[in-house]
Amino acid sequence: MKPIRIAVVFVCFALATAAAMAQTAKPAAQSAPVAKAGAAAAKLPAPILAAFTKAYPNATIKGASKETEDGKTVWEVESIDNGLARDLVYNLDGSVVEFEEQTEPATLPAAVTAALKAKYPKASITKAEKLMKGTTLTYEMALKGAAVKSVEITPDGKIVPAAEGPYKKLADIKIGGDGGWDYLAVDSAARRLYVSHATKVVVIDLDKQEVVGEISPAPGVHGIAIAPELGRAFVSNGRDNTASIVDPKTLQITGSVKTGENPDAILYEPGHKEVYTFNGRGKSATVFDAQTGEVKATIPLPGKPEFAVVDVKAGRIYNNIEDTNEIVAIDTGKHAVVAKWPIAPGEEASGLALDLDHHRLFTVTGNNLLVALDSTTGKVLSTLPIGPGADAAAYDPGTGLVFASSSDGTLTVARADAAGKLALVQTLATPARSRTMTLDPKTHRIYVSSADFSAPPPAAPGAQPQRPQMVPGSFRVVAYEMTGAPAR
Repeated sequence: MKPIRIAVVFVCFALATAAAMAQTAKPAAQSAPVAKAGAAAAKLPAPILAAFTKAYPNATIKGASKETEDGKTVWEVESIDNGLARDLVYNLDGSVVEFEEQTEPATLPAAVTAALKAKYPKASITKAEKLMKGTTLTYEMALKGAAVKSVEITPDGKIVPAAEGPYKKLADIKIGGDGGWDYLAVDSAARRLYVSHATKVVVIDLDKQEVVGEISPAPGVHGIAIAPELGRAFVSNGRDNTASIVDPKTLQITGSVKTGENPDAILYEPGHKEVYTFNGRGKSATVFDAQTGEVKATIPLPGKPEFAVVDVKAGRIYNNIEDTNEIVAIDTGKHAVVAKWPIAPGEEASGLALDLDHHRLFTVTGNNLLVALDSTTGKVLSTLPIGPGADAAAYDPGTGLVFASSSDGTLTVARADAAGKLALVQTLATPARSRTMTLDPKTHRIYVSSADFSAPPPAAPGAQPQRPQMVPGSFRVVAYEMTGAPAR
């Protein structure tokens, strides 16, 4: 429920007036409901005051204001009752339009607390409110220790979907086939989406939303990098420790470069026209010339590298190091690590995004956080809880929105203020296990890889539980679009 807009009117009483009232009041008036006292209550229309007093005889009205919208007039009343806040909106006839009523967590219905525990077993309630709009009654709770900051549940224990945000589902783009997936990459100018899948890269026309080809073979494919000005694409092949050089027009492989062990993320650095592969088991970065394929350097890294981003103007590449809980800064001219920054309280970073204009890094972590850092100093600016199993981050310079995709079926949409403090904009529902994502900055659409999974068979006594099995042919990309015009 959207916050009720309350105009608070503070009521002050002159001591002389109060004394006079006490002297002249009849004995029966001393037991009258306190809601009837004061200027805030006095200015309410009689039907509203009567309805409020009858429903809440011991409440104190702290403020009241009239609001007219689309020709309809309502009164908003702020009150306190036994130390708990209650805000109401009334029609002129005294009927209630909506209310928010602070509630002690211990008094919540059993079905509500049971649903909360089942969905967020580690969550604790920091604040609870009873909400009513029209005839719909729900309970909203602010949470600590959960993937979301708040949740709304009906009295019978049904979780209400998150409030509408700027994004909604656009389409399923069917791909099919078997096998897992990793990164996606957008070539916005060419209107193509590259999707890693099993031992190939599937290529999708972004405007037609259909598959137009594939790059194969790509054994153990992880990532795709695009060099638009060179007319080249590059693919990291984790299984045979190579990077493929690809002609994006024909989708043919034109060359291969030997890398370190298990190349994962791959990045094109346009300042020096070089390609970096970040080698997971090799704990290194291989640097090669994007035009000739010649290896220029192998950069030792302090641990297992994950995703990386580039700031050409600063001459730096930033890379997540998963097992040391830090980000390293690589000087692109020296081919050397020049800074190491801890991401605490974040742990086990994977996805990474960069806001070039405001010099901010956004990393997603294994302990369910989106972490914002200053890209010039490495200082952690803020954190925001996200869903578990996050593996990708994105930043849209056109809207100022930050994205984090998680395997629990949520995609966090956030925004950072001038100080770098993150705030939740939307928790977008996505298919379970949709943990990788990319963004098209031209249309502001986001794309996640997904598939359907069947329940695993029961485990034998003493055996480890089996994982859910991917439904054959169900692999797809799900597209999401903004519902309104982008705004900063």
